[in-house]
Amino acid sequence: MDFRKEGCQAAFEAFVGDVMKQYEAVGLAVSVFDKSDVLYEKAFGCRDLESQKPIDENTIFGLASVSKSFTAMSIMLLRQRGLVDLNEKVSTYIPEFRDPQDQPVLVWHLLCHSGGFFPMPRILVEHVAADMGIWNGGKDELTFDESLALEGARQVAERMSTRTSFICKPGERMSYCNDGFGLLSEIVRRRGGEKSFAEFVKKNILEPLGMSRSCAEYIAPLHDENACTLYKHVGGKLQGGWDFYDNAFVLPGGGAMKSTLHDLRAYVRMYMNDGAPLTDEWTVREMTKIRQEYRFHSWYGYGIATNTIGNMTIHQHGGSLTGVSSNFAWCPELGIGVVVLCNTSGVPVSQISNALFRWFDGQEPYTEPQFHEVCWTKEQIEAACGAYQSGEGTRIEITAPEGRLQVVVAGETVDFITAAPDMLIVRHPFNTADMIFLPGGDGRPFAVRFGGRIVPREV
Repeated sequence: MDFRKEGCQAAFEAFVGDVMKQYEAVGLAVSVFDKSDVLYEKAFGCRDLESQKPIDENTIFGLASVSKSFTAMSIMLLRQRGLVDLNEKVSTYIPEFRDPQDQPVLVWHLLCHSGGFFPMPRILVEHVAADMGIWNGGKDELTFDESLALEGARQVAERMSTRTSFICKPGERMSYCNDGFGLLSEIVRRRGGEKSFAEFVKKNILEPLGMSRSCAEYIAPLHDENACTLYKHVGGKLQGGWDFYDNAFVLPGGGAMKSTLHDLRAYVRMYMNDGAPLTDEWTVREMTKIRQEYRFHSWYGYGIATNTIGNMTIHQHGGSLTGVSSNFAWCPELGIGVVVLCNTSGVPVSQISNALFRWFDGQEPYTEPQFHEVCWTKEQIEAACGAYQSGEGTRIEITAPEGRLQVVVAGETVDFITAAPDMLIVRHPFNTADMIFLPGGDGRPFAVRFGGRIVPREV
């Protein structure tokens, strides 16, 4: 493996620069490492535009959905201790949850987003805390508030329990579900012997791995001298802020973690070392085992996704929230791990992660993906047309003016190619997303799978 191949590093760094320019990313940091050494590490941009302060290995970033791997690991640690059974009903641990279908939702279903639920609107920390009279404009640390955890769990469980429309029976299909991982973190809180999910993670994952600058808190990172400002685009303009409560789910298991390059190296190395020193090989194998189809050529286990790049197997997870674009990954064949952290929303950092693996495999870091176009029949076009509405807010409208497909996502017309009789590939700069049409009983799709979520056709 000649990862020092002439020109590859320059090509990779030029690619990062192009991505950052396209998406107006303020600061981004990458690290590549094996089990003992850092092989490459570099910071691009800065952690704060106004001060131009640099990023280093100890700079704190939000992790967003990378947190789901911490939640899954917490559940697996409780399983290892005999405190949680993955094949037990969720209602056993969260009595507020009532199975809405005749087949029960089990713990393992939630671990791989397979409870059968369509996407639902976020229940936010701010809204629940305000209704309880404990919201102080985001100035107080609510991570350790037991009353908020109980009320959040009640509201999430109640909403899931009263659903009347479902994708499928539990365990049959995957659709990304923040609510499910929220309930998993509440199981950790109730069964783990700590007063909060954050304290369990700290004592059972962070401290054993020496991750001293990581946490699942909202306020502490804001007072740290080496933390990133969070950037997002509002009305087409870049806006910075310091609000980790922005769009934060009321239960922390889906996206509350914060960390650094240094700390995440230790976390990823734990997986690369078959769980040592935290857990055992069986746990890592179960977490990375393919259980559900996630995206095109991508699958999901327990809080860990798996995809391939040529002959390389990549275990990974990404995250996106206000001021957060994150990804961690490792490749067993190459024996390396990768962390990419960015303080700007909507940046395709997974593509930067993939570029690192290609570089260290001796390949060109990035080449434009090629897809063979498949011509759709008139009947296929007519069947696909309609509106698809996600409970999380995304709306997809498919029309065929003069017989030509047009796709609008979140109000914007997107570029795409018909890559299979049931699949479009939506093309963004340096990134693609598959849109797969799921057949219904009336000959038309009942939903589309987009971004890992199954979005129902609007009736």
